Amino acid sequence: MSPPTSTPRKPSSAPRSHSVPPPVEKQLELINLLRMEIGDQKWQFDAGRVAHMLSPKKLKPESPWSHENSGYTADPLDLPSTDDFHYLIDDLDVQAAFEARFSKHKFDYHSPSSIGERSHYDPLVYFLNECVAIGNQVYMDVFIDRKKTSHHSRFPIVDIKDRWWPHLTFHTYDRPTGDGIGNASPLKPDLVGVDSESAPILCFWKLTSDVGKADNLKAEIAIATEAKDNWPEMIWQSATYGRAEMATIPLRAFSLVIAFNSKSQMLRFLIFHHGGISATKELSVKDQLCCKEICLVMLSILLWQSPTDAGIPPFTNGINFLLPPLVDRDESKGGHGEITNVLHHALSVRGRSTWIASIKFNSSSSTISSVPQHSEHFARKRLHGKVDNFLPKESRSDPSDSPFPDQATSGRYSLRPRKEKRATSGSNQSQPKSGHGSESIQDKESSDNNRLYRFHNKDIKFTLPRWKLTSGNIQDWSEVKDGGVLKGSWPQAAKRNLEARMFSACTGNFGSPDHIMSFEACYEDGSPVSNSIFLPSANDNLENVFWNLHGAKSPLVYPKPDFRSLCFSLTRDEGETLENCTSAFELMECLLHSMLGWLDLYQHDFLHRDISIGNLLKLKSAATSLRKDFSALLVGNLILPSSTRDIGSLNSFPKLLAAVKNDKHRRSIAVIACKIHEYAEVLTSGARCKAIWTDGDMGADMARYFELAHDGTVSGTPQFMSKGLLNEEPENEIQSPADDIESFLWVGLWSSLRNTKFPNSAKKEIRWSQRIADGYTFRETTAINIQESLGTIMKGVPEPYSNMFRTMAPILSEWYDAIRQLRKDWILDWSETNLDDSKDVNLLFHSFAYRGVLDFIEIFQKHKEDLEKTVL
Repeated sequence: MSPPTSTPRKPSSAPRSHSVPPPVEKQLELINLLRMEIGDQKWQFDAGRVAHMLSPKKLKPESPWSHENSGYTADPLDLPSTDDFHYLIDDLDVQAAFEARFSKHKFDYHSPSSIGERSHYDPLVYFLNECVAIGNQVYMDVFIDRKKTSHHSRFPIVDIKDRWWPHLTFHTYDRPTGDGIGNASPLKPDLVGVDSESAPILCFWKLTSDVGKADNLKAEIAIATEAKDNWPEMIWQSATYGRAEMATIPLRAFSLVIAFNSKSQMLRFLIFHHGGISATKELSVKDQLCCKEICLVMLSILLWQSPTDAGIPPFTNGINFLLPPLVDRDESKGGHGEITNVLHHALSVRGRSTWIASIKFNSSSSTISSVPQHSEHFARKRLHGKVDNFLPKESRSDPSDSPFPDQATSGRYSLRPRKEKRATSGSNQSQPKSGHGSESIQDKESSDNNRLYRFHNKDIKFTLPRWKLTSGNIQDWSEVKDGGVLKGSWPQAAKRNLEARMFSACTGNFGSPDHIMSFEACYEDGSPVSNSIFLPSANDNLENVFWNLHGAKSPLVYPKPDFRSLCFSLTRDEGETLENCTSAFELMECLLHSMLGWLDLYQHDFLHRDISIGNLLKLKSAATSLRKDFSALLVGNLILPSSTRDIGSLNSFPKLLAAVKNDKHRRSIAVIACKIHEYAEVLTSGARCKAIWTDGDMGADMARYFELAHDGTVSGTPQFMSKGLLNEEPENEIQSPADDIESFLWVGLWSSLRNTKFPNSAKKEIRWSQRIADGYTFRETTAINIQESLGTIMKGVPEPYSNMFRTMAPILSEWYDAIRQLRKDWILDWSETNLDDSKDVNLLFHSFAYRGVLDFIEIFQKHKEDLEKTVL
């Protein structure tokens, strides 16, 4: 067997930690990050294809995904393509009305005589509103005709006043918005499309309760528009708008921006989705045929009537969720949940865009299709820029009337948004090694984005998922009395049920999450909430649809489209960062319990591959801390050949050791596992579970890790990844248990130096805590510096250190030595292993997984007496 090879590594984020002040995003920095994030995932299509992408659509009844197809013949892990849908834009009466209206109109774009992009703003506004006017006329023609003739269509349309954007109008803007996204400065879109015929004085990406409702003074941006004289610069500026629109409705499938090249007078519709960018090919505003295509795409947008049409899951409005039944497919047994706190939201265009919130459940109900128009669950949002500067004097309010406090830190995570976790190598600036993009905007996120507000005021509806995976014996949502934590994310298609399987395999086990349900979100017709409609289909020649934006030489191999879908997981556990541990003993207990959970996950044939400060949680509630006792006896599943495996009869370590007595390598692993088992019985006896691992999106299924071809992409958060994975020229490009074990050390170092209960006091301590946040290259020297300064740390000279760090310093020093030895042994043993024999490689993995855990436990046991003295 040849070892799995790695694709170029991708940048990852700064760790999620509320004690890390998020750096300010400058425009150029943000644009560069977006370029890395989107990478080579850029596609362009004919206008007709994009009109289909944006049009209201329904699965064809014969489609294997359709609810009307009772056979459900589609592979649950497959995704539909453009050929699987009917489109409202294709309805005969819509096309007839469009042809009739367009034939009466002659476009004449008035090219300005002066030079510069600003000279095009007014002509472009006029042109876009001409397109909207034609679309509105078509809409009214179809609506009136259907009303008169009692026309039956698979696409009923509502009165124009009830559609998604009844008053869409474009206006010149070219000034900062009233709000920033994340920690970025406010953006300055050149033009804005808003749902108001009046030109707003100030625009927002999201109007929250602090700002008030839309009126003649302020409006919410529906479609941002950018004008520049070159495509590359304009596309990346437009990506900042796409990101902002994604941030305002975290679970949406796409955002839309219009880009206009002032030099060539060409226009493109840009669709930003979780797999990159898809756009129309260039459309000239001076060409009548191109103008017709622009109007057709605009009509597709004007036909939107529901959240589904806008790419928003129909079962939520951001506050209320209608979740699928736990046991069967009976909608009457679905669950009505209400979000009480948004704990985390990762800002990104391409990537997982993870969103996590606390949720409470009412009794089962299928009757809740609409929700109140207003909610008291709005979280306040700081305005980036003064509203008063843009309002008439009579509209200005006293500053004391409008405080905009930051949302408090609370919940399962610290309020730094989540990241997509892909490694970078050799640089503190998360740079990719090639054209592949990052999975999210990584380092630049803030709690300001974690606010709770309503996405829209449309009715929400139950939808049955394509697949779901439940754990435990819960039969009804009324049994989930204490609520839970709901996570939504956009994993890559090949991994979209991976986390669900990881949770289900280990639910309720010591150190693992308590899982309730996972499912893939679907629209009402049964189609997955995904980006597949925006990407090349199997019938496309990638050469014809790849967008070579920068005009470079065509790639030798075109990128594989990044298919993703929206998946949810619900667990009982709400936790907090290990930085909040109240003593060194509690920190070590949390590390131990989560490490035992990690090992239990490994014993169930999964490797986590992203141990970090955000993915190890200290449990907040004693009610959710009850877990099954840890057992290392499952090692038999790993080391015994399947032909001789009979775990039922090997129900003790003496029997297991006897079964492998003639195999030196397997016996050594079993002996280590036995020691871990015995230590765990003592160290966890009578103790509730204090901490767990979470977030399995970047994990790996080890059952066939070496038999199947896979990309081998390494994953993790740079500040916590192993040195071997971060090297410019790594010893091997395969992620192993030894890498995860090393990540635990760096979490321990981080939690010790950045503890919130024991502020740093010594100058060195302060400097070290800052350095490890600056980048992963500093943590190694920090660990060495701590070892060299161990004597003065313990004596408290020349100045005292915090109690937490003084207790943890000798432990971290010994642990660092153990990790360095583990590294050396891994490199040697890997070089001597027969990589063509998957059994040998598997045994090597098992050996280092158990050895790494035992190293930590023995250090814990050695210092346990001193650690217990730190408990208040």
